[in-house]
Amino acid sequence: MGHSIQTVGTRTEIFNDCDLLLLLRLFGEVIRKKPELDPAIAAMRDYWDDCCQGYGPGLIHLRLADLAATGSAKEALLRFFDDVEAELRSFGTTIPAKTIRERFRVRGVVFNDQDVSRILSALVRLRRLVEP
Repeated sequence: MGHSIQTVGTRTEIFNDCDLLLLLRLFGEVIRKKPELDPAIAAMRDYWDDCCQGYGPGLIHLRLADLAATGSAKEALLRFFDDVEAELRSFGTTIPAKTIRERFRVRGVVFNDQDVSRILSALVRLRRLVEP
């Protein structure tokens, strides 16, 4: 697994690709469940799915800077992160490998059980990139 760099404005963070891939799959699930989401966020679903399908180590670019271009867009993205966090917490402490294989498949990547706190930590770091 590689690491991918995410940048919003002057803020930059390096993320484990495994964490980002799981978050991308969760993003897609939340978008499918919440049709009332901001249209700009909903429009990212296909792009984020493509990121997972064409995955290469260190090549994940979430385009958060595009989504957080205005104050209202940042607010919408932060609300979306809240929805993702709620979905993530619904797993308890661990996302079982079986669940990942069934719901979050990424071609060429084999996942073990994943600690929810680790994925939550990555989500918190994404949030910090976007927050004013």
